[in-house]
Amino acid sequence: MRKETTVRCLYTFDELPDSAKQKAVDSLWDLNVDYDWWELTYDELTEAGQAIGIGSTRIKGFDLDRGQSIYIEADRLWFSEFIKASKKWGKLQTEWPGLYEKLNLAYYQKELATFSKWFLKIVPDTDTATGCYSYSRHDCKGSYETHLYGYGNLEEQAEKAGELMAEFLEDFRDYCWKTLRDEYEWRLSEEQVIETIQSNRYEFTKDGKLA
Repeated sequence: MRKETTVRCLYTFDELPDSAKQKAVDSLWDLNVDYDWWELTYDELTEAGQAIGIGSTRIKGFDLDRGQSIYIEADRLWFSEFIKASKKWGKLQTEWPGLYEKLNLAYYQKELATFSKWFLKIVPDTDTATGCYSYSRHDCKGSYETHLYGYGNLEEQAEKAGELMAEFLEDFRDYCWKTLRDEYEWRLSEEQVIETIQSNRYEFTKDGKLA
């Protein structure tokens, strides 16, 4: 009987020739998305919802492919709370500039300034509200309801309030979907795959196969 010992030469990513590096990257293209990577993004989006005053936001699922949809559950948003939250948006310009700009919060602040002082005074006692319960990105829009009937021009303002909140929730929905899409694409980028390979000190054979 004869025993034979085989010795393999293993290389870090940086030690590989360029052709082998590309082969390694191609074979590990899904390295950063082969687990529930979206959980951390869900937490970030929940925090974003709280920052703009929507309250508890729960993302139940999303589709980045042909369906391009996202399903969100959120607490009911009352117009009085919407007004109250908008007064705190100014600090987001420095604390969360991306959120402030992408949701166009300056536009909503300007629109809210057009409501009469009388309407804003009585609105805490009204039913003007909107929900964003489980809607897809393209198929369903935020819904609203109001019971401010028989108040003359206030009825028109109540309708506008509902439409404005529905538009706001649609923008937040799109923000959530695009954030997940951008995170996914970033994780798939060659640069990020290489960074993960290097940080985990993976080793390869000379032709780029994972050891």
